[in-house]
Amino acid sequence: MKSQLRVNGRELEVNVPPMLAVKVSPDLTIKATPQEAEVTGSVGIPWGRITVDQLPESAVAVSKDEVLLNANMQPIDPEKPIPFTLKTNVLVKIGDDVKLSAFGLNAGLVGDLNVRQNKKGPLVYGEINLQNGTYRSFAQELVIRKGQILFNGPADQPYLSIEAIRDPDNIEDDVIAGIRVTGPADKPKVDIFSDPAMPQQNALSYILRGKNLDSESGDSSDAMTTALISMGLAQSGQLVGTVGEAFGVQDLALDTAGSGSDSQVTISGYIAPGLQVKYGVGIFESIGEFTVRYRLMKGLYVEVVSGLDSAVDLLYQFEFN
Repeated sequence: MKSQLRVNGRELEVNVPPMLAVKVSPDLTIKATPQEAEVTGSVGIPWGRITVDQLPESAVAVSKDEVLLNANMQPIDPEKPIPFTLKTNVLVKIGDDVKLSAFGLNAGLVGDLNVRQNKKGPLVYGEINLQNGTYRSFAQELVIRKGQILFNGPADQPYLSIEAIRDPDNIEDDVIAGIRVTGPADKPKVDIFSDPAMPQQNALSYILRGKNLDSESGDSSDAMTTALISMGLAQSGQLVGTVGEAFGVQDLALDTAGSGSDSQVTISGYIAPGLQVKYGVGIFESIGEFTVRYRLMKGLYVEVVSGLDSAVDLLYQFEFN
């Protein structure tokens, strides 16, 4: 027994609040037998608005060994696979009125993607171009000079190639300075670049303030150095967290604290529920500081600091609207 279905539509509205609102124009052919279903054709997206809210700093990825429980605290069985083979070969055409707002990025999306499904799972091929976009980084609205999201296999493993520069109208000395994001989306590499080439501290100064570092005081130089170190630590954060888990330390993280000549590189983590330890060392002055914080009850902490100065503090944390 074999059946065939044709699906046509024009600007059908699809809404997934609060993240997605699009209009789709499908032109699909579905052929099905008891053993196999095949979907071919195209789907146009002439209009769309995609909004991804910023994740809180405390957000963590879902563990690979996550187990879902029902109301009776029993494990929920994983979804059963569909009882037939699914094959797809669909061209997705992204039109010129699709906008993305996510994690500081605001841009139009244009491109074609070929979506295929086989025994290996869903595969995506093609590219999406970012147009008329801005990217917020280092507290600046950077102009996207080049933006590509490339797909060549699994849908969750796109490759990024993005350049964002400070607005040329707001920068001195005819310098071009910005950031370059390249690599797989789950582990992108972020570099600072400039034309003409110069030390990263100077390039960062042009990005942040639109002028060279040399004309400013030593405090500005310290701030640039701290920002560069913070960027490097942010890129190594995932690896540090993995190492911490291997040694039984939860939420192990590298970060920077303080400002100017008081800036520190810190490493912190939880060695027991509610018990956080942190060690910091000065970037410009090699003075160490050890901190232990214990959660007494919700919102109430006791903190012991040992370093150049020692202190014991009782901290209360609360939120209000």
